[in-house]
Amino acid sequence: MAAQLKSLSHRRLSNIFWMLALVGFGAPTANSVTLAWNPSSDPTLAGYRVYQGVASQTYTNVLSVGTATNATVSGLTGGVTYFFAVTAYDTDGLESPYSNQITYTPSNALPVVSLTAPVSGASYMGPANIACSASVTANGHTINSVKFYSGSNLIAQAAAAPYTCVWSNVSAGSYVLSAAALYDGGNLVSSAAAPVTVTNPLPFIALTSPSDGANYTAPATINLAATVTPNGHVINQVQFLDGSNLIAAEASPPYSYTWTNATVGSHLLSAAAIFDSVGTVASSPAQVTVALAQAPALPPPWQSLDIGTVGLAGSASINGGLYALSGAGNLTGTADSFYFVFQPMTGNGEIRAQISSIQSRGTGALAGVMVRETLTPGARYVFMGISPSGAFDSKMRSSTSGTTTSKASGSGVLPNTWVRVVRSNSKWYIYKSTNGSNWTRVSSASIAMASSVYMGFAVCSGSTNALESVAFTNATIVP
Repeated sequence: MAAQLKSLSHRRLSNIFWMLALVGFGAPTANSVTLAWNPSSDPTLAGYRVYQGVASQTYTNVLSVGTATNATVSGLTGGVTYFFAVTAYDTDGLESPYSNQITYTPSNALPVVSLTAPVSGASYMGPANIACSASVTANGHTINSVKFYSGSNLIAQAAAAPYTCVWSNVSAGSYVLSAAALYDGGNLVSSAAAPVTVTNPLPFIALTSPSDGANYTAPATINLAATVTPNGHVINQVQFLDGSNLIAAEASPPYSYTWTNATVGSHLLSAAAIFDSVGTVASSPAQVTVALAQAPALPPPWQSLDIGTVGLAGSASINGGLYALSGAGNLTGTADSFYFVFQPMTGNGEIRAQISSIQSRGTGALAGVMVRETLTPGARYVFMGISPSGAFDSKMRSSTSGTTTSKASGSGVLPNTWVRVVRSNSKWYIYKSTNGSNWTRVSSASIAMASSVYMGFAVCSGSTNALESVAFTNATIVP
């Protein structure tokens, strides 16, 4: 806005002009404003005065600024409208009329500070590094810095945007974080609070003995040991497990146990820490194998072979009338994988035996007597056996690489479980018994096989990486 001063009695000020306006380089704040005007060219000019009031043409404050052509007026109250005018005076003290009048209303709003990180309710695993950040809306104020707090404790202070910090190595606990903006030299305004939680990491447990892949000879003694890093938790006990089966539990370190008489087969061992009375954390597992002691070569005419892909090699021993076998694999589908102890058979004959014991390794495990045309995975065969639960199960394959058929026929109670397969030319008869004297026929079939076949004992675990152990007694082989 521009206005021409009225003529003064002093002629040397008669041609003074000026402009009163807000200037860009002096942005207003909540309690001050910078004014500027055009300079006078009169050589007798002594200075300028800025007049201020809260009513039009009624000025209650005056500020002499010398010959400067701008001035900052401070101490203003937010929300109040102020009226400003400027006069000029010469070296004789003569003063011009008021210039044009302008108004300014400073903001009544305080700065607004928001904690943008972390979010309220955030959870961290200790020791935590928590990134903090804040945004500020100045609302015309001068922002001097932003402070970050945990409760009443100062974490960090950022002097300029972006307002960020990292609170490092924070231990477990509950915290209330906030940000506060320091403005206009000494005033403080705070953000909303954000509660956060830092929790201890889970305990760490490692099975230090046995090592993964270890092999033992039955009867096996396996030393079990584990180490635990509590990470701030209470360790109630350490359990040693074989799969899901509990071997032992230790309440205090050193966490160790001597497992005696571990059964023949494959064992998936692990350790688990019970912590804070309700939590559980497990170690990585270790697969170990317990095998029968290396026996001398089977007495003639007996031979042994892993048929198909079994993963773990089978083993056998014959001691008097006890046939002890251990094997992996499956009897199912169009190709078999199992451990076979056998001898040749030509023409008609039969094999019968008592199954005295069988280790429970899970679904698919079987043990029994078998007659098989060849030693290939897809050969024709007839089988009668039991599962670890004592359920009788007969199986046969009537064509090379054909589908296996099965027939369940009730259950027996070990060791009162006897099985039998009889060949009469192309006819095959399958029996079961609970005493070895009274036989019940389970099924019969016509399957054309070569005259020379193989008869013997078969075992599989239902898995390629686990061994099933079985003992046969009272065997009869004809012829």
